[in-house]
This record gives sequence, structure tokens and C-alpha cells, in this order.
Amino acid sequence: MFEFCKHRETVANFNNKFFAKRPDALDYPTDISNAAKQGATSFHCSEEIWENPLDINTDMTPDQYNEIKIGWDLLIDIDSPFLDYGKIAARLLINEFERHGIKNYGIKFSGSKGFHILIPFKAFPKEVQGEQTKDNFPEWPRLIAGYLFERIREPMNNEILGLTDRDKLKESGELISENFCPKCGQPTIKRKNYKYKCPDIRCKSELEGFTKKRVAMLCPSCNAKMDIVNEREIDFCETCKISTAKIEASTSNYGGSIREVKIEFKKEDTIKSTEDSVDIVLVSPRHLFRAPYSLHEKTAFSSIVITKDQIENFRPSDADPLKIGEPKSFMPESEEGEARELLLQALDWGRINKPEKTKKYDGAA
Repeated sequence: MFEFCKHRETVANFNNKFFAKRPDALDYPTDISNAAKQGATSFHCSEEIWENPLDINTDMTPDQYNEIKIGWDLLIDIDSPFLDYGKIAARLLINEFERHGIKNYGIKFSGSKGFHILIPFKAFPKEVQGEQTKDNFPEWPRLIAGYLFERIREPMNNEILGLTDRDKLKESGELISENFCPKCGQPTIKRKNYKYKCPDIRCKSELEGFTKKRVAMLCPSCNAKMDIVNEREIDFCETCKISTAKIEASTSNYGGSIREVKIEFKKEDTIKSTEDSVDIVLVSPRHLFRAPYSLHEKTAFSSIVITKDQIENFRPSDADPLKIGEPKSFMPESEEGEARELLLQALDWGRINKPEKTKKYDGAA
């Protein structure tokens, strides 16, 4: 733990009753045992790496923070309500790392139902297009997390659907179905759509539209007041201003012709509890995460370091602090620049996408 926490802001948690005053750091290995004797149950450290963490001041500007910052590690927090879901997300993320040429990464159990996966700062290029990598925290790590989640989201949901009964997920409200615009790929919104029919037997025109019920719809052919014969909820893209009614095979016969449109909205199933399974909010200035081998106060399990091959058969009882064997290092021996491709791909993705904050945290992970 001490080796990992060097040059990091590291704060003791006293059984969730209070945290030590920030900023704080570990100067000697004995600081850990001394804090434990005083009632510390866990330690939480920063993703940022500092020349001297004790120089941090809350009144500093971002530029002043950058002056004393050495770098940052990418820490992906897999936050899931079920351990099996977390295992799927961890495996898919690691596959993505390896697809992008990353061979070295750290994995540890969060202490509850998830995992923390780390790529060291050394693996990233020192600069990209004239910008210092160390100065782009949390923006670049946040883009990487969003990019990775976008890539694993669909296969992750498909695997979870294979594990769980679809009807049960629907009943519990866990299954969310979203439609996406075939033109821009953005999620659609639901809108009420009304079908109107001209009462004039000589006209019989039909059309669909968003006009509100209380507003009269006049027949474009004979100017008669049209009757509402049906209403339904459809998908509407606010960006492209197109709807299900416009791009699906049309049911209207206005003008005597029926349009056949082959493109359609893409439907995607999402498991509600996995929407935030890759925690982007953890990637924020001075946010702390549980240090390796620290206890989790709610479960009493240790945040142990594991290997890729141990994920599938991992059980929380493996993290019983009384049964832990030889500690492993959470910091892998990375090759310089091996995460360059991942960063470049994430920056390209970020030009048209921007991860949104979906949760708020007051404490440490």
C-alpha cells in the first residue's frame, strides 16, 4: 500500500465516522500502522500524482495545480449492483485494453461488488498535439472512460440479458429499451402522434401529426375538420426532426400513395443498473479511491489485487483479510506509450461525444 500511495494524496477513513484532514500523505510505512492503531479502517488515495501532495491548496487555480502535478493514472471504477455484472464489464474492458495494444494493467476488487482497473501514467504519451498529457486531468481520462463504456455497452447488455430472464428484468423495471436515430445516432424521445381522417366520404384523406387534441386539424384537400381515429407514442429525433411515422413504412394514403422506407430506428436494450457501471464521475479533480488492500467498511472485505485470470471465478470471500496470502502490486510494469492508441481514439471520439455526469459522490470510492 505504501509504495502505491507515494506522491499521492492519501487520507485515512475512520470507520466512516470521519476522514483525516486533507491534504494528507503517507511519509513512512509506519504511518499506516500508526493510523490503524488510532482507529483508521481504510485509506483512500488520489488518481493524480503530485510532487508533494501536502502543497495542495483548495484556493489554487487549475494552472497552479498543474505546476505541482507530476501526472495521473487512469482508474476505471466498475460500479455494479451485482458481482456477476461487474465481472462481465471487467472482462470486456480488459479486452478493449488489449485491442488497443495495452498489455499491462492493474486489477483489484473494490471491496464490495465491483473492480478497479488501472493504467499507469507511464503508459500514455507525454504530450499529444502540443498539449501536455499531465495537464489534461480530468478531461482526457473522462473521455477515455466514456469511449470505453460506449464500446462495451452493447455486448455487456447482451451478456447480462443472456444471464437473466428478460421478463423478470421487465417486471423489475431493470430493462430499458431505447431507440436511436438512423441518421445521427442520437437517442430519440417519445412523443404523442395522432392519426386523422377526413369525415367526407368523397375525400377520405388520412394523415398523422403531432397537433394537440384540442387544436382542430383541417383536411388539406377539402378543408373539412378531420376526426382523430388513432393515437400512438412514437420516437422523435430532436436533432434531425424525423420520427417513426416519417421513416417507417408509411400507413398514410394522403395523395393516394404509400411510401415504403427501408431505414428504421435502431433499438437497443439497456440494463438500468449497468448504465453507470463505468463510473465517469470518479474521474474528477482530487477524487479519492480505496487504496489497495484497504478494508471496505460495509463488507469488511479487503480491496485485494487480482489477475485477469482470477476474475471469472472470483468470490468476495477470497478478499477475507484474515485469509489473504502474499500481497501483489496494483501498479503494473507498463511500457512507455503503450496506451497511446487508446488515448488518440478516445480524443477522436470526444470530438463528437461528451460524457455526462450521471451521479454525484461526496466521499471516496
